[in-house]
Amino acid sequence: MPSLAELSVPPPRFVTGTDSGTIHATAPSTREASARAGRGFVACFCGQVIELAPHPPERILGGWHHYCRVCTEYLLAASDPYPPSPTNLYEPWLS
Repeated sequence: MPSLAELSVPPPRFVTGTDSGTIHATAPSTREASARAGRGFVACFCGQVIELAPHPPERILGGWHHYCRVCTEYLLAASDPYPPSPTNLYEPWLS
């Protein structure tokens, strides 16, 4: 089975919502659910729909941000490389 790095689809990534201390994860496979949620919203692996901040956070604050357990477990089970940090720019498939 090829790793996610070898597939032609973009890898999953971590995302944070507006005014949210929780870091979730999503991927292009959730595009249909995200489209149903509306522009500016993204569906996560855990089933939650979050409103994306206009830009990813400048940094992750240790005492403020925590990882969604379900999203993180999904990524650890499904991916070879660790997904990009939420501090990266949003990829085109997120808009």
